[in-house]
Amino acid sequence: MAKKNKGNKSNNNRPQPTVKQETVKVVKPEVELTSEEREALREQGQKEKERLIQEGEEEKQRLINEGEAEKKKIIEKANKEVEKSIGEVQSQYKKEVKEEAEADAKIAADKIISQAHLVKEDVEAKQKELEQKTENLDLQYEELASKMEQFTKDSLELENQKKSYKTDVLKDVDEQIKGFNSAIASLEQEKDELVKELKKKERELNSSNDDKDYYMQELEKSDARKQRVMELEHKIDSLEQKNQILDETYKKCKAENEEYYRQIQRFGQNPTALIDERNRLEKENMELRDRLTKVPADDEIVRLRTTADENSQIAEELKNLKIEKIETDRKLAELDIYRNDLENSRRFIRVLELQRVELQRELDRIQENYNSRQDNVFASLSAIDDEKNLADYPRTGRSLKQICEDFRNYLASRNDNPLYYSMESIRTFFAGLAAARIIILQGMSGTGKSSLPNAFAEYMMSITDRIEVQSSWKDRNDLLGFYNDFEKRYKETKFLEALYRATRDRNNVHLIMLDEMNLSRIEYYFADFLSALEEEKPENRKVNLISRDVRGVCPEYIVEGNLSIGDNTWFIGTANKDDSTFAISDKVYDRAIVLEFDKREEEFSVDKSSYPRGVSYAELNVLLTNASSLSPEMKKEIKGHVDWLDERMQTYFEISFGNRISKQIYKFVPAYVTCGGKIEEAIDTIFVTKVLRKLQGFYDESTKKGLEEFLSDLRKSEKDDKFKMTRKAIQNMIDRI
Repeated sequence: MAKKNKGNKSNNNRPQPTVKQETVKVVKPEVELTSEEREALREQGQKEKERLIQEGEEEKQRLINEGEAEKKKIIEKANKEVEKSIGEVQSQYKKEVKEEAEADAKIAADKIISQAHLVKEDVEAKQKELEQKTENLDLQYEELASKMEQFTKDSLELENQKKSYKTDVLKDVDEQIKGFNSAIASLEQEKDELVKELKKKERELNSSNDDKDYYMQELEKSDARKQRVMELEHKIDSLEQKNQILDETYKKCKAENEEYYRQIQRFGQNPTALIDERNRLEKENMELRDRLTKVPADDEIVRLRTTADENSQIAEELKNLKIEKIETDRKLAELDIYRNDLENSRRFIRVLELQRVELQRELDRIQENYNSRQDNVFASLSAIDDEKNLADYPRTGRSLKQICEDFRNYLASRNDNPLYYSMESIRTFFAGLAAARIIILQGMSGTGKSSLPNAFAEYMMSITDRIEVQSSWKDRNDLLGFYNDFEKRYKETKFLEALYRATRDRNNVHLIMLDEMNLSRIEYYFADFLSALEEEKPENRKVNLISRDVRGVCPEYIVEGNLSIGDNTWFIGTANKDDSTFAISDKVYDRAIVLEFDKREEEFSVDKSSYPRGVSYAELNVLLTNASSLSPEMKKEIKGHVDWLDERMQTYFEISFGNRISKQIYKFVPAYVTCGGKIEEAIDTIFVTKVLRKLQGFYDESTKKGLEEFLSDLRKSEKDDKFKMTRKAIQNMIDRI
């Protein structure tokens, strides 16, 4: 039996076969590769595959050989041990013990053989594992090859699109040139016609000027005639009046004579009456003679009648001259119109000539822009593409609560410029990162608002870019810059560079701090981000910088003129409360987490030991995502508090939480609790900074009464000790009113 145990011990001490562990490094291709890089990557992948296959085959053959050799060695050793045992048993024991020894030896041999089979199975399992690794490598290679093939297709498609785009652009330019040439030819033809028309009008104008001179001379003559006619007309009128008087006198005398003869026939010849009648008649005769002397002679009457006829003729001629004058004036007016038309035509021709020159310049400019369309549109951003990103820190394994505590203690333990913050402020800051993309740090100057984001970058070993907001900012161009059509370049800003660097460096946390953000109206210059950050899907969070038809080379992460806002990017705004700043609107407050700095935190002592630094975005993102998850029990408790506060705000002030604030609460509160805080503290913070704040600026008695009743309800309930910030804020508002 001692021999049998010795054989077992020898078998257990045999050398075990080893399997060489190979760490497979999979090269992850970049999103955009050049053809040379893709070819190099393809060759590298092919060589890596061949090397891995060769090493796998060698390892497989080595393991098989070792297994076979070990198997033979074990069997031979077992046979020797059996033979040795049998010989020893035969020499030491009698024949009746031989069968027992042979049985024991057989058992030992079977055991050794079974162990050999186990070794063989182990070798075969490792061989299968190696084959599985080889298959995985093949799959990875096939995936890599498919990606390279897709990249090749995309590259070819891009090249085809470039060629097609170039062809289309050249075609458009040719068509524009043809159109310009056609327009120029048409303008030249129209110019020739206008020149001919101008010469014709000039001839007509010269002829009209001659006619005008003749008519002016005739008009002067007609004016003299007109004067003579007017004198004759006046004389004729006088004669006609005299003639009318004579006719009336003649008619009167004739009537008296007829009356006299009638009386003679009636009364007979009476001398006295006749004498009286004669005297009367003589007197009348004398009067008639006096009148007759005043009547013109017959030749004078004939002359006057002749003059009247001449005057009538002259009047007719004058009428005709007036008509001719009107016609002449009309022709002169038409000539003036023609002359103005000719002058306008000349000016139009000059304008067309200037337009032709300008169009030619524009065509030259278009041609020049087309020839130089490969110029870099974003000089600074393209330079950022060549920068090296920060290293991705390994996971530290710390909890969010531990990170908050270490961060606070680290700031207080610094020998150079130690900073002191309350634990509530640190928790609010980290929970704000989980609930919103905008965090507003507001309060008195000198309380550490601007220092907190910089200290965060120092502790996390991340990036914080400080952007100083100017009071002159009116729109997005002041923040993001603009495209200069004349220079064909984009005027980049420090904010745009920080945003692009954050989008490119996805492995690290980036904070963009807008220092004194309310020096200008936030909803003016930050409007695009207020809208973009509301998007639920990260791929929709982008801002447009240029139109798609802008030609030139753009940086890697500007796609179709848009720059995406990465999940690793937060916007931190600092705000002062004084007369030099604008009030922040509800639109901005509702989209942000607000952190109040009412006073400088008191100093406290901490351990001066070193605190671990450096947290990657990947680790922080996992911690924030897990922290914002909500359990049913916590959701029920949060809802109870929120409903109680919301009911009183609606009852006393007709103000509600709103859907946006409610969604933020259900993210902020669990994250705050994960950081080591309490549910009531988190709700208290959100309620004071985002809901109760809406009552600021109301100083009427109804608001004061509502605040007093709200404070009374709060003191009567069990929430009085839990919502200390709310109680203090309500009391301060009552005191101000």
